Amino acid sequence: MRDVAAGRFPPADGGVTILPQPGDRDAGVIGFTAHAVVFIDADPAWVAAQRPAGDLASVRAFLAAGFEPVGAEAHLACRTFGV
Repeated sequence: MRDVAAGRFPPADGGVTILPQPGDRDAGVIGFTAHAVVFIDADPAWVAAQRPAGDLASVRAFLAAGFEPVGAEAHLACRTFGV
């Protein structure tokens, strides 16, 4: 997020970057142009297997699947930032 604050964004390559959760209650997805950043304590191979390659629209679905075993829910919030 420091890179983003400095104007350096992830590549628009259809990829997903997976990072550990910053806290027990904080998991999520931040969508950028043709790239998603996922904050979840899960095996990156499992996350990759939850979505078709290049299908960024499915990131919310695999985040919800990650919460299912612990009985938590995923909530969607969208915000657009000007660049």
